[in-house]
Amino acid sequence: MTSQEAFIDSFRSPKSHNNAILDLYPFSKLNFAAVMLFGGALLGSYWSRLAVIALCFLINAWAGRETFRRFCRLYIPIAALLFSFLLVLNAAFQPGETVYWSWWIIDITREGFLKGLAMGLLITEICGAIMTFYMITPLKDLSYAIEGLGISRSASYILLASMQSVTDLGKTAPVIMESQSARGVETTGSLRIRFKALIPILFPLLLGSIAATEEKAVAMETRAFASRARATHIYELRRVPLWEKTACVAADAAVIAAIVWRFLG
Repeated sequence: MTSQEAFIDSFRSPKSHNNAILDLYPFSKLNFAAVMLFGGALLGSYWSRLAVIALCFLINAWAGRETFRRFCRLYIPIAALLFSFLLVLNAAFQPGETVYWSWWIIDITREGFLKGLAMGLLITEICGAIMTFYMITPLKDLSYAIEGLGISRSASYILLASMQSVTDLGKTAPVIMESQSARGVETTGSLRIRFKALIPILFPLLLGSIAATEEKAVAMETRAFASRARATHIYELRRVPLWEKTACVAADAAVIAAIVWRFLG
């Protein structure tokens, strides 16, 4: 079989990433992400939230080296910033009986430290669950799954385009910054210099986004996107196997039981 025949033959079977995590159905991934998010948030203990954060790293590592690398590059700085901010803010300004250190209007208390620790773990756990879902779920697969529910192509495309535009803007912004730097615009340095550089960066970014939107509209029109005929797809997602449905139901039941036991037990 030639390479061209192999490429054509690859579209005759359901799409596969050859990875157990990436091959999960998009709604199964959404279900597991919701289980992690609400489980860690509602159980309320430090250990449950730390377990969810560790599980996020484990899932992304299982999804492949490149996915794990992108997750760490995005998640670790954001999580560290949010956790540190909430911990310091609550420890310094939350009133309490046990004061560890005091200066002017700042009173670092045990109660404030514990509350900041709980809030910091909560926010980082929520960010981890949401980022994990988007890291392991291709947007095209999610759009295809949404269409499978009977939702119109327009609604699924709006969701796909909205998410994709954020990614595209993130890739375009550094290119524009380098271009403006080559033209002599200062984009690094103090906060004042960075703020002044926003205008020559934002205008090309917004104009480029508008131009890209027009190009997409023309491309969609040439592909008969507005046609009422039944749409065809270049690939199909695999059917959800029984074990995957069972795992989703078991995870939901386990989290619900744990939450009920915590509040009523």
